[in-house]
Amino acid sequence: MKPIVIIAIAVVCSVVAVLGVLVGLDQIATMQAQQAYDEYQIEQFENQSYQEELDAIDYKINREVCVELFGNSMSMAGESNFYADCLDYGSKSQVEYSILSCNQLDIELVVYECELKHTVNYYNSIMPKLKALSEQHRIDMGYDEITMNILSVDWKLKSELLEKTHDTVQGIIDGDIDLTTVYEPQAIPVTETSEEILTLSKIKNDYSECKKNEKYENSCYEKLKNNMEEYCKTTVGMSYPEYDECFGEITKIQ
Repeated sequence: MKPIVIIAIAVVCSVVAVLGVLVGLDQIATMQAQQAYDEYQIEQFENQSYQEELDAIDYKINREVCVELFGNSMSMAGESNFYADCLDYGSKSQVEYSILSCNQLDIELVVYECELKHTVNYYNSIMPKLKALSEQHRIDMGYDEITMNILSVDWKLKSELLEKTHDTVQGIIDGDIDLTTVYEPQAIPVTETSEEILTLSKIKNDYSECKKNEKYENSCYEKLKNNMEEYCKTTVGMSYPEYDECFGEITKIQ
C-alpha cells in the first residue's frame, strides 16, 4: 500500500476518533445538565413539600390556640366572632386585639390585669405546643433557641406579674388593700452608699458571671429576680405601673 494511502487512512481514523470523543463529551455534558436539572426539580419539590408541612403545622397550632382561647365564640354570628377572626388573622393578632380591648375598662389596675391575663393565656396555650415540635421545625418556623428562651422568660415574668396584680385587685375588692396605697410611691433610702445600691449594669454583670458557673437550673434566674425586685423597690418603690415597668427590664438582661 502506498504511503500516501496509509497517511490518508490514518488521518481519517484520527478525525473519526476525535469526532467520536467530541460526541461522547457532548453526550456526557448533556447527561450532566439533565441530571443537574432533575436534582433541581427534586430539590424544589422537596422544599415545596417541606414548606407545606410547616404551613400545616402552623395551621394546626393556630387552630388549637384559637379553640382554647376563643372557642366559646364559635357559635356566635356577626362581627363579634372572635374565633373566626382568630382563624383568619392568626391567634397572635387576635390576642393583641383583645389586649387593646382591655382599655375599655375604667380602672387602670384592672386594665393592666386584663392585658396580662390575655398575654399569659396566650403563652399557656402556644408555648407547650412549640416545645413539643422538633428543634428543626421550631427553627424553620422562626422559633430558634434564643427566641424560645426570651419567650419562656417573658412567659414566667408575665405569669408572676399577673398573680401579683390579681392579688392586689382582689385585695382592693375585698377591702384589704387601700387603693391609694397602690399608687403611692415610696422614698428611695438615703442611708445606702453608692457601692451598696444595685444598678442595672451591676445586675447584668452579676447575672452573666452567674450563668458561667450555673450548676442548678434557674438558680441564676432566681438571683436575678431577687436583685431586680430589690433594685425596683429602691428606685421606684412599689407604685403601679412604675414597678412593673422597672421589673420588666429583666427581659433585656436575659
